[in-house]
Amino acid sequence: APFQESDVNDAYVVWMRDPAIIRFTEVEPDSATLENCRDYVRSNNASNRSILWRIMTPDDGHVGNIRMSVSAKHRRGEVALIVGRTDLHGRGIGGGAIGLVRDYAFGGLELHKVTCGIYASNHGSEAAFAKQGFQVEAIFREHVLLDDCFEDVVRMSCFAPN
Repeated sequence: APFQESDVNDAYVVWMRDPAIIRFTEVEPDSATLENCRDYVRSNNASNRSILWRIMTPDDGHVGNIRMSVSAKHRRGEVALIVGRTDLHGRGIGGGAIGLVRDYAFGGLELHKVTCGIYASNHGSEAAFAKQGFQVEAIFREHVLLDDCFEDVVRMSCFAPN
């Protein structure tokens, strides 16, 4: 489902302030407010280079977000996601969303390649992308700072079927 400014509520801000949820993201701790979360959604929706969706389940409603940044020139997309409900981690929800976005990228947008970057210790995300056909393409050594230590980022990709 498309993610609109009106979908940003107090529960969403709580996700974006939870250290366990934003641990493997570029979100600054304690930076989330209703206004800047709405600004984020507004700027993504205003861009012709970004598509932002809510991750929904029939029983739980809005449980996360997935975004694809698109380079039409290079026919490439970059996917990032967050599942804000920690009680739902490990249940395939993120992987299902990745598969839907991948299929849209190759079908509807006719992209050639979809990529992602994952903190090396985020084994759940790496497994979710791998289950959707992504393969490790590169390791960016000591690319991010996590818990006062530099950590690698695993770059994964998949290509449109021939």
